[in-house]
Amino acid sequence: MYDYHTVLGALALIVGVTGYIPYIRDTLKGTTKPHPFTYLIWALIGGITFVAQIVNSAGPGAWAMGVPVIFGIVIAVLSIQKGERALTKSDWLCLAGALVAIVVWQLTNDAFYAVLIVMVINTLAFIPTFGKAYRKPHEETASSYALGVLRSCISIPALVAFNAVTLLPLVHHILINVVFVAMLLIRRRNLE
Repeated sequence: MYDYHTVLGALALIVGVTGYIPYIRDTLKGTTKPHPFTYLIWALIGGITFVAQIVNSAGPGAWAMGVPVIFGIVIAVLSIQKGERALTKSDWLCLAGALVAIVVWQLTNDAFYAVLIVMVINTLAFIPTFGKAYRKPHEETASSYALGVLRSCISIPALVAFNAVTLLPLVHHILINVVFVAMLLIRRRNLE
């Protein structure tokens, strides 16, 4: 018999994978144009968060955090051919910041500091996508981000241990994606 953590963790994993399917489909069709650095950075910091949560006893609540790692790499590769090609200095700085989070974690031996840095970098990594989506709101797949919110909402009760390392990244993910989806929907309505 499975406990509710396992059931919710599996459900969050399924929702997480499901959320990327329309995004990849739209990227392949050319209607969504992802920013490669955003997804490369998200894959890297997703990996940091996933490992930090596992190390801090998140249990099945962490499973869905592994999804952005795999799909982030896939979308970053797709975006080289099908996505946004303009790269800025701030994009490179965000990538360097993600690498710094790993170094800080190793130097301090404390996942909390790495997770804090990751949340800041996650916010910064969203800037290229947020800016592009503000200008071209129809080039993003809002449903994928909305399903990401659902994935994190399901992951919270799936956590075995509630602490800053396991909980804060999920809350941060929910907040930043709700803001992004709201901006997309408002911009689309205003442009119509």
